[in-house]
Amino acid sequence: MQLDLALFLRLSRSLEATESVGLVPSDEQQDVLKSLDRLFLTVSERMELLRTQDAPQPSALPEMPVAELESTKELPEEVAPPVVPEDEDAPQVWTERHDRLYEDILWLFRVGDNEGALVSLGRLLDVAEKTPELQRFLDINEPKLIGLYERLLGAFDQPVKVPETGIGDRYFWNLQEAQALLRMGRDAGSMAALLERSVLTRIKTLSLAHRFHREGLFEFQQALKPSN
Repeated sequence: MQLDLALFLRLSRSLEATESVGLVPSDEQQDVLKSLDRLFLTVSERMELLRTQDAPQPSALPEMPVAELESTKELPEEVAPPVVPEDEDAPQVWTERHDRLYEDILWLFRVGDNEGALVSLGRLLDVAEKTPELQRFLDINEPKLIGLYERLLGAFDQPVKVPETGIGDRYFWNLQEAQALLRMGRDAGSMAALLERSVLTRIKTLSLAHRFHREGLFEFQQALKPSN
């Protein structure tokens, strides 16, 4: 996994409103920022092209979604690897699947789909939260990501309303974790209080709260309307 300089610069500018509300760049400054965006995006695309050309070319197979592609990789019983108990404290290993999800996040940020990028980030947190690569990305970008969540959900000190419907038949990677956070949100009364009480990391808590909001499990009066 490679950290994307163009993404970091874009994050700094796209989330600037959370740090300096009311400051609007001049037309000349906007032209400079747009030129820098185009420059870094061009450099990023050239580097990606070179990396793709240097990499071994796969066989000519039709492209399929990651989940569907992995579902076709079934090992015969006689060569299946032994089941090893998972050490909860051991770091996860970054895989090609994680790399594809990460690239999806970078692309969505590049095209300005911040909400879509956070949805993909939630998926990556489910499967790769303990990898050193993702931890490094979160350490660098946590303040900006928290600011983005606050822009989408509204001020953290506003009341949060939790309907009585519950999770129902919705799928969550860790259902018990989601159910516990939903109950905690009902008792906490606000996002700020929930962040104080949650045993999950701030980004994981906000990621689940963002999904809860999108699916009507958390209601924030000041939140932006979720995009479809």
